[in-house]
Amino acid sequence: MNICYYNEATVQIKLKTQYHVGSGFGLGRVIDSLLRINPDGVPVLPGTTVSGIVAQGLYDLLHFSFFERERDTICAFHNPHIPEPRLPCAISRPGEDPCMLCYFLGSSAQEGIIAWEDFTCTSDKELILPMLKSGKCSADERQQYIKPYASHKQEMRTGTVLDRHLFFFEEGAALEFEGTIRFSESVQENKAVYLAAAMLNTRAVGRRKSRGKGACKMSGSFASFENNKQVRTAEFRELVENIEDRKAL
Repeated sequence: MNICYYNEATVQIKLKTQYHVGSGFGLGRVIDSLLRINPDGVPVLPGTTVSGIVAQGLYDLLHFSFFERERDTICAFHNPHIPEPRLPCAISRPGEDPCMLCYFLGSSAQEGIIAWEDFTCTSDKELILPMLKSGKCSADERQQYIKPYASHKQEMRTGTVLDRHLFFFEEGAALEFEGTIRFSESVQENKAVYLAAAMLNTRAVGRRKSRGKGACKMSGSFASFENNKQVRTAEFRELVENIEDRKAL
């Protein structure tokens, strides 16, 4: 089997339920309650958010016995079950190849190879832009792209809302997003397959996932370039279907 290398990946994220990914802005009780949007008012998914769910996806892979060998190589920095000080590969194993998580995502002592960018909305652009610019929104909740949402905690005995426990935030509809992640060095296929598996294994993004919010499905493909020309692509699912062969490369 030929050894392939990849320079970037195009990733699609399809939301199945409403979601909330904060903008990082706000004051008081509404801090981080607004959705991240672009200058036209269309929702975007921050690259930092996608980085976080991919990191969790990579870590979740290690719970499968199939990845026992990879789990044993993860450094203390990325293992929350190891007591402090949790040192990254660059410090605990200088001169050796970094573990899978340090390689892709980096640590406090080194940068990962992935450059993240915000993911743009690819759902019904002809419908979304006029709706947002006019300030109008469908009365049908299934057609509302951004909707305010309030929640609260209440006293179980009396059913009254607890003081200072009324929360407000915006929810986005079940939209579709796409983005490109680029690698600072060519990634060999036997490493890229882990990234593909982590994304395919990701099931949710954003806040309130335990309540069914942010359910999603990720897909995508890797691409190789030579002299600024694309010469090869590989779908995530195609690589993962043959993961046992590619791990042995």
